[in-house]
Amino acid sequence: MTRSYSPHAYYRVPGGGCGPQAAPDVATNANVATTTPARGFTVINAGTDAVFHVFATRCEDGNWGSDRLGSNEVISPGQRRTLNLYDGTGPCCFDLRARFKNGAKRDFMKVDVCRLTHWTVTNP
Repeated sequence: MTRSYSPHAYYRVPGGGCGPQAAPDVATNANVATTTPARGFTVINAGTDAVFHVFATRCEDGNWGSDRLGSNEVISPGQRRTLNLYDGTGPCCFDLRARFKNGAKRDFMKVDVCRLTHWTVTNP
C-alpha cells in the first residue's frame, strides 16, 4: 500500500468546529478510549466521475474489505455520502480508498476517523 496525504480532509478540532489540518499522528491517537468515539464522516465527490466504491479498513488490516457504499449506491459528481465506521473496536486509525467509475482511485492512509469530519475526493 502506498501511504499518501489528502489535502482535502477536515478534522474535528478541540473546542468544536473543524479546519484543515495535517493528518494527525496516529501513534498518539491509536489508544483505546474508555468510551467509543464517533466514527462518522462525509465523503464529498468533487470529481467529474461518479465514485462507485468506498473502502475503509483499520490501519493494521491489510485487506480493504467490502465496499462501504454497497452494490446499489454511488456518489455522483457534486454529491456527498455520510459513512459511519463504527465497528465496536476502539482504534480510530483507518485507511480509506475511493474508486471512481473510470477505475481511478484515491487513497487516504492512516486517518484518524474519530476526528475526521469530511473527505473531499477528486478523480485524476
